[in-house]
Amino acid sequence: MADCKVFKDIKNSTTFLMNNARKSFIQVNEFSGDQRNLFDVSRNLLNKKSDSPFPPHCHKKTLANDLGFYFVKKIADIRTGLDSESNCDNQSDDSFTSVLCSSSLSSFDLLDADSLRALVAKAPNKSCHFDPAPTGIVKQCLDGGCV
Repeated sequence: MADCKVFKDIKNSTTFLMNNARKSFIQVNEFSGDQRNLFDVSRNLLNKKSDSPFPPHCHKKTLANDLGFYFVKKIADIRTGLDSESNCDNQSDDSFTSVLCSSSLSSFDLLDADSLRALVAKAPNKSCHFDPAPTGIVKQCLDGGCV
C-alpha cells in the first residue's frame, strides 16, 4: 500500500510538471510575435528573476541627475579643449584655416566622359528618396540606354 501511495504522488507531481510545461510551450507559441512577452515567458521558464537594469544601490532620480551632470561636464571639457587648441582670438581667419587644413583645393582637373562613366559604373545601385534620379537610371543613361 505504501508503494502505491508513493507511485501516485510521483505520478501526480510528474503530471503537474508536464501540464505546466505544456502551458509554457503554448505561451511561447502565442507570444512568438511579441518580443517583450516572449522574453518574459522565457525568463519565467528559466526561473530567472526580472533584474532591474539599474544598480541596486541607486535611485532612478539620482542616476538621471548623475548622467546629466556627466554629459554637461563632458560637453564643457570638449569646448574647453577646442578653445585651447584653436586660439582663435589671436589669429586671423586665414591663419586659422591654414592651421586646421594642411592642403587646399585651388584648382580642379577636368573629368572626361569615359572617366565619369567608369566612376558611376563602380558606384552601388543604392538610391535615396532625396536623389534626383535613381542610380540605376543614371547608369542606363550613361551607357546610352536613355533617349
